[in-house]
Amino acid sequence: MCYRVQKLLDAAKYSYILPTHRATIYLIGVCMAYFLRNKKFDFTLSKTQARLLWVVCFALAAATIASPYRMGLAGYQYEHAPAAIFAAFSPIVWGLFMCIMHWGICNDYAGQSGFTVIETIYREQ
Repeated sequence: MCYRVQKLLDAAKYSYILPTHRATIYLIGVCMAYFLRNKKFDFTLSKTQARLLWVVCFALAAATIASPYRMGLAGYQYEHAPAAIFAAFSPIVWGLFMCIMHWGICNDYAGQSGFTVIETIYREQ
């Protein structure tokens, strides 16, 4: 096997397969489930605040998805710091996106446009 391909496989093996590297997002999910199930926050958001909530939510998702775009460009030279920052913070940012999205849906801030099916699923549980 080519040396470069072997280095890529080694990087994937040490970055994605080890359970400790996935623990962050699992812990965020456990904390989110606990707070959604056991803690009731007694406040309501105005329509403007709800829209801002969704803008922040989707901005976090877009940042996670779009931030490594340079790594996919032809002629990219590997740099340790940006790759490490992406590997460290992308699970946290993605977890925040998921938390905000689930909280918004569970508290009826999803509106009636595209989230009606998801809202119905959450109400049945």
